[in-house]
Amino acid sequence: QEAMEMLSILLIDDEEDVHMLVGELLDQSGFRAVHASSVRQALELLRESTPDVLLLDLMMPDMDGFDFARRLAVMGIADEVPIVVLTALSCDFHEEEVFAALPGVLTLLCKPCNWNALEQALEGALSPERASAWRAFRQEVAASVH
Repeated sequence: QEAMEMLSILLIDDEEDVHMLVGELLDQSGFRAVHASSVRQALELLRESTPDVLLLDLMMPDMDGFDFARRLAVMGIADEVPIVVLTALSCDFHEEEVFAALPGVLTLLCKPCNWNALEQALEGALSPERASAWRAFRQEVAASVH
């Protein structure tokens, strides 16, 4: 379980409900949710530590997710940290256009999102070693429940 404490997801969204719901689901699934309600706050957190995955909303009050992803690419962070987009806005776009405009984005999910789809996207974004450790943790939890 110690390895799992290191798996952190930086959740960047300006909606408090999303932080409460997704944060709780992440915690239950063995991820450590780090919360940012603005792009500025997310950039400050990224200066302090590097999460395993960024979970990004595209519609933010201080800077949209497109500009934020481009800034991460310039900073070199998009190469290090995979990005999963969770947004209502994505439903209005063709995925190819969004992926072309967003460096580092691996998966695009629409709100409201099925938890299994989000879990799969996060697992797919993890490095193979991290994904393997996470699956082992989930099996341990499942075994301890039975």
